[in-house]
Amino acid sequence: MSPAPSPGSSTTLDPASLAQLRELEAVRPGMLAKTAELFLGQAELRLATMDRKLAVGDAEAVADAAHALKGSSHTIGARELGALAAKIELEARAGGDTRELIVALHDALAAIRPAIQALGAEPPE
Repeated sequence: MSPAPSPGSSTTLDPASLAQLRELEAVRPGMLAKTAELFLGQAELRLATMDRKLAVGDAEAVADAAHALKGSSHTIGARELGALAAKIELEARAGGDTRELIVALHDALAAIRPAIQALGAEPPE
């Protein structure tokens, strides 16, 4: 069972990003499903990396994983997720404590996951 989203966690994707993805889907049917699947898999890997690297005090690796997640989150329209990843990246590079931000990132991913999974279930236009 997935954890409940934290209060204020976004459960919707950015409409402009979705419009761009749907345009690509029209040209390459099946792309939305593949993009959603790849994103979720990579997001989980990036979060696991952040958790592991935080535990051993490797702030640079935390920042690098957050940077990668930031970009892919914005591409798929998960703006809150991308914003949190950006905060983690900046805080880690500054040597700050990212623990609470990483917990919030886990919550944000849990909140947005159904919307991303739904991308793969959208009927072709």
